[in-house]
Amino acid sequence: MPRLTDAIIEYLVPRETPPFNLVPHGVPDEVMRAGRERRGRDRLIFLWCTAFQAVIENNRWDKKFAGFQFATYGFIPIIQGLQVPDGIRFFESYVFGAALQLEEAESSPTQEIFPIQEGNVSVPCVLNRGPIKTHQRHLLPFPSNPLGTGACWARSRKQSILPAADGVLTAAHIVSHIHRLKTPVLMSDGTYWHLGDRGNSKVDAALIVKSGCIPLTTKVLAVERIPIQGEDIEFYGITSGRIITAKVTRSHVHPTTLSDQFTMVVFFDDWGEEGDSGALVLNIGSGAGVGIYSGVSVKSNEGYAQALCQAQDVLEVELFID
Repeated sequence: MPRLTDAIIEYLVPRETPPFNLVPHGVPDEVMRAGRERRGRDRLIFLWCTAFQAVIENNRWDKKFAGFQFATYGFIPIIQGLQVPDGIRFFESYVFGAALQLEEAESSPTQEIFPIQEGNVSVPCVLNRGPIKTHQRHLLPFPSNPLGTGACWARSRKQSILPAADGVLTAAHIVSHIHRLKTPVLMSDGTYWHLGDRGNSKVDAALIVKSGCIPLTTKVLAVERIPIQGEDIEFYGITSGRIITAKVTRSHVHPTTLSDQFTMVVFFDDWGEEGDSGALVLNIGSGAGVGIYSGVSVKSNEGYAQALCQAQDVLEVELFID
């Protein structure tokens, strides 16, 4: 898959605003006002992806396919050899529309594309069934203790959390081998902390706790509620040993349901290595947290992250950064 470039974005994003006035259910008026106040290309991307999400959610496309997992909106990579129907704008292996992630199925194609008609507009809809590979690292002779990366400091607001409320936020799949909360977790310095909390199978976030671990010098981490497709992000993984920069290709647009019913994922056009799971994905421009790095979508060759806004809301944590 080629990197997402300004030329691709300029070609695929319509010059006009959507002709149908659709907004996903539950989006506050102030969010839409703030989006409409954006300038230039970002405003058009915001409005069109808002409309794409409304088309999918209002018509309940999540109920039309077996094995539905989540939806994303924006610039969707098309695998080599896939026939793109007439009427769908296609440039440099990308379309601009909606993508539905489905569970893999025997003898079903990895990817399909078709238009959804809404008024006078055809919304490109892509079905993806390709595997998603998480990037924890299994070290021999101890494969049951995978290596990952911490995202940021976090403090739980849950009164029942034990043995501590302070800890490090990371990806839940790193501690998937641990079956009970409060179980000791081996850290990179050789000490043991504890698994304080984690999301269910839909939310890839976990809190590893130790009393008093948050340094006094930290500051509050701002969290980006609505990632904008095309924006620049970065993350640092412990295995890669470098800052990886990329552009957001597709994501959820509005967190209308910050529950753990559906996964909220942010995709981007580069990825890390095994062991980078858990790294904090940041918006380069604002410094706000975008996601918790998870791995790579194998067929589309995109990195992906758990949306940080969903992890923060589900785990009920305050976030801090050095």
